[in-house]
Parts: sequence; structure tokens; C-alpha cells
Amino acid sequence: MYENPSTEAMLGAVSTFLRGTCLPALEGRDAFLARVAANVVDIARRELLLGPEALKTEHVLLSDLVGERDASLDQLRLSMAVGLRSGAFDVSTPGLLAAFERIAADRVRIEQPTYASLNRTTATEPTQSVDVAPQDDAKPF
Repeated sequence: MYENPSTEAMLGAVSTFLRGTCLPALEGRDAFLARVAANVVDIARRELLLGPEALKTEHVLLSDLVGERDASLDQLRLSMAVGLRSGAFDVSTPGLLAAFERIAADRVRIEQPTYASLNRTTATEPTQSVDVAPQDDAKPF
């Protein structure tokens, strides 16, 4: 039976086309814009694959810190911001820096997985290991 390609596969195909067919044929501003488009497609692909687990991890970490088990992620973020402003949370709050480091590292894995210091920033494993780095060795825009 024929199955439609997954969204992830379609995004991968677009990235491969942009990097493999378009970029070599373009110069100057057009090449730059094609590279930007390919980077955006790669970010969307990683968001699709890694984003849900990263958000789930952030929700668990903030829930544990804030102590609000039934709150939405937006509510937890707001509670954390209010707590930081009021002084209820600070760098001495147990688990706070580790949670922020993990949340930030998960976002960087999605948005810029080739960031040189990414693997040195956390001792914890990524939420999911997926090879969705840009298709070439191009520098980010």
C-alpha cells in the first residue's frame, strides 16, 4: 500500500534540493537566500522531531521547580518569571540552573545543533538523538 511521505521526509527532501541543486547553481544574494531557506527548513524539521520532547521536558522541569502540577507550560513560564523577579527563585534554588541549562540546550539542539559548545553545556543526554543537522558544512546564516 502506498503511504504519503512523512512531513519529516518532505522537509528533508526540500533541504537536500536546496543545498544540492539550487545552491551550487546560484551566486551572491540568491545563494545566500537559498542557504537561509535551507536552514529554515532544517530548523523546522528538527522542531518537528525534537520539539515535542523538549517541551515535555521543560514542562516537567518547571513543574518540579514551581510546584504547579496541573499548569500549562505558558503558566509555568509565567510563574517562573514572577518568582525570579520577586526573588522567590534565584541561583541558589536547588535544580534551577540545571533545569535552565537543559531547557536552553534542548532549544539549541533544535535551532543550531552544530553550535560548538552544545555538547559541553550539559552533562545530561539530549531528549532525543536525531541526525537532522544541516545537509552541508555551510556556516549558519
